Order: sequence, then structure tokens, then C-alpha cells
Amino acid sequence: MLDITLLQVLKHKKEFQRLHKIVNQRAFDLRTTTVLGDFGRYFDAFPDCQTVPLGAEFDTWFVLQHRNLKDEDMAVYRQVFKQVAGEPSDEVKGVLVSQLLDADIAVQAADIADRWSRGEEINISGMMRKLMDDYDLEVKRKINIPFVEIGDNLFKDAVNNTGISWRQSALNLTMRRLRPGDFGILAARPDAGKTSFVASEITHMAKEIKEYFGENRPIIWFNNEGPGDRIMERIIQAAFGLPASQLVKKQKAGTIWTEYAELVGGWMQQIRVVDIHGYKAWQVEEIVKQQQPSIVVFDMIDNIRFDGEVANGGQRTDQLLEAMYQWARILCTQHKCIGIATSQISAEGDGLAYPTLGMLKDSKTGKQGAADFIITLGKKNEEAYEAIRFLGLTKNKLRLEGRKQSPAAEIVFDAAAGRFYQSGKEQSCQTASSIPDAKPVTGTDDAPSREGAASPTAEPTVSAEELDSLLSTV
Repeated sequence: MLDITLLQVLKHKKEFQRLHKIVNQRAFDLRTTTVLGDFGRYFDAFPDCQTVPLGAEFDTWFVLQHRNLKDEDMAVYRQVFKQVAGEPSDEVKGVLVSQLLDADIAVQAADIADRWSRGEEINISGMMRKLMDDYDLEVKRKINIPFVEIGDNLFKDAVNNTGISWRQSALNLTMRRLRPGDFGILAARPDAGKTSFVASEITHMAKEIKEYFGENRPIIWFNNEGPGDRIMERIIQAAFGLPASQLVKKQKAGTIWTEYAELVGGWMQQIRVVDIHGYKAWQVEEIVKQQQPSIVVFDMIDNIRFDGEVANGGQRTDQLLEAMYQWARILCTQHKCIGIATSQISAEGDGLAYPTLGMLKDSKTGKQGAADFIITLGKKNEEAYEAIRFLGLTKNKLRLEGRKQSPAAEIVFDAAAGRFYQSGKEQSCQTASSIPDAKPVTGTDDAPSREGAASPTAEPTVSAEELDSLLSTV
């Protein structure tokens, strides 16, 4: 019955153009797909025709297209034409799209099951889940066309420069504020401070989440590099801007978690670290769907496992990475969150203050094409520059009007406190004796209090037991 209904609807040119591309021909009888193909050729041959004339005219044209068709087969086709000449009810028309999508998903599911039964090493549950997600998305697209509204709201964020700001004023002076759907990359050489930089930034951003996004929109940090508790430690240190020895004192005094919650916007769970070692893309997507985050940190996308073919059909490493980073960007767009991905800079960028756009690890253009902005944290190898980092933007689609693309700012890394400072009057915690005139790079966030701050000799190194005790309560 679906075969006849399909032809009854698609004999009209308008419906044919709208729906023929979602017809999976393997889900229908050979005669149905033959006639459907001829409908398309008929519309091409007669551009002014709006409905296929299923009488003598089309009958003659059909015979000319299939000269070798036997008389008995032609008799069957004529019976089909008689049925197709009728019109389906509005109710039947209304469910046709969902029936076509159902037929399509049935064929694809059968293909996956067949591959699995033949012994192919595939993740059948993951592929089936993705198939259902794609189906849900197709249903939404076919039923509700997502037109972008035209009106003054289009310029509201631009006029007011609303969004989420950076702790680093050098970035705020160069880029507009971050908004849902923005996706960027932070790149640095190994051991240059990527984790600390992200921790410093998101602990500042956390205070702005409730006002801009509303309640219960956490910042999710997907970690598949090292242990997650180490990242949580850096987040807490960055929020306070103090070394671990001072945090242990606050824990012993019973004030640390109340103070921490206040520092990140009043909700202790505003920033959540999720260990995803060995996770696959669909599992990451499920977490995003469930948590509805405001900001997602991907640390790092290169290590997420992808099942099946990638969207761009790539086989080379750079093609695969491009598809993976595009996946992350689309995920952030669909779920209206900000995405920040970490990436390493390749060996050719070692020792450079400002690595260039093509120096992301394993990618000359792939990762780069998926990002709205790419922040580089350059580091020179000379001993005199041990604590110095160089903040650059090799790509900046969020560039403020009239401002330069890259801040090219020299900043100081206070490793113990997990903060970054620029040249100025105020000193940083850990390196106060070796870094003259340091001050926080921000116009909105003050430097941590100097009271009890670390100095080269003032505080003993915190013990492993104390750190474990601190993190066990997070």
C-alpha cells in the first residue's frame, strides 16, 4: 500500500521535488522505483508539466522508454497506473514522510545487523543509536523547517556585546564575547600550561553562566588525557588563584567549599570534569544531551573514538581529524553551548612565541577549518623565558570591529596558582621573586589576595596525603 501511496503523491511535481531524495529505493518494489524514476525523467522532459498524466499520453511515453518490456509486464504496469491515478486522503499524505523515513531506517538497520551477523567488528549498539539520532533529526527537519527569524534580535548581542567574557583582557580587547555555537581551539606544546590556562578561563566564565544561560547549565570538561582529579585540582587552584598549600589550610579551616562555590557563581557543581577515556562519540553526545551544558571543554577530541565512516569520507589522519572537529562544532551548535577544544602544536612550533595557523598537530587545515578561533600559547625554550608564555590568535572569526586579529600578548604563568599574568606592578604567587612587576590580565577579575600567598621559602610543599584528602571531598 505504501508503494501506491508514494506514487500517488509524487506524481505531482511539487511533491516529487520535495520528497524523492529521501526515498530509499531498496525499501520498495522494483516496479515502484521504476515508475518513480520515470516520473523524474518525465518532469525533466516536460518542464512545464506539474502532474504526470497517467493516461494514454504517459502510457505511450512509458512504452518508448522501455521498448524491451514484455506485454504481460506492461499489463501489470498499466494496472499500477490506474491505481496511481487516484488521490490519497489528506490523512495519508500527512504520514507519508514519517513512513518514508521508517522504511529508510528499516533498510539501514538491516544492513547494520547483516554486517554484525557476518562477523564484522562493528559497535552495533553505537551504530544503531546513531541511526536513531539521525532519524530523529530527519523527522524534525522534514516536519519543521528551521527558518532563522529576521528582526532586531539578530543584532542584540552585537550591540550590547553580550556573552561570556575571558579572564584575559588581551582576548576581550580582540574578540567579541563567546556565545552559544562558538567553537574554538586552544593550542600549545606539551607541558606549556594548556590545562591551567583553560582552568583559569572557565573559573572566570563560571560566574557569568547563570546570568547569560540561566540555571542548571554546567560547564562540562571532557577529559581523556590524564587523571581527572588532577584537572579538578587545577580548577580549584585557578578559582582561588592560590597554590595547593593554601587550599589545604582553607580545607582544614572548613571554608574551602563555601568559598569555592561563591567563586564559580554560587553553585559548587558549576564545573564538572567527566573522565571519558575510551569513550566513543555517541557516548559523549549522550552526556551532552543529558547535561545540557553551557560550555564544553574537549580535552581532547583527537582521542575520542569514532565508529563507522566519518562524515567527509576521509581516510588520511588530517581528513579524519577535520571530520571529528566538525562533529564537535555541530554538537555545540545543536545543543546551544560554547565549545573549547585543546590541541597540541606540532614539533615545528617548538620554541616559537607565536606558532602559525598550520602548526596544529597532525593538521594543516582540517582542525583549523572547524574553528571560529584558535588561541596559541607559545613558549620559548630559553631558560630566561621559563615562566613566560605568548598569547596569540592565529584565527579569529570573532574579531572585534577595528581591532587587530591577534593580541600578541606576553603573559606570565604562575604554575602553582594556575593563573596567568601580564607585565605590570603586581607580583604573582609562585614566582614573585623571579618575575618582576606582574599583574593579572583582566579588567574584571582581581588578582588573588597576597595574604598567605606562596613565596619561594614561606610555605612547605603540600604532601600527597593532603592533596588526596582535598580532592576526595570534591
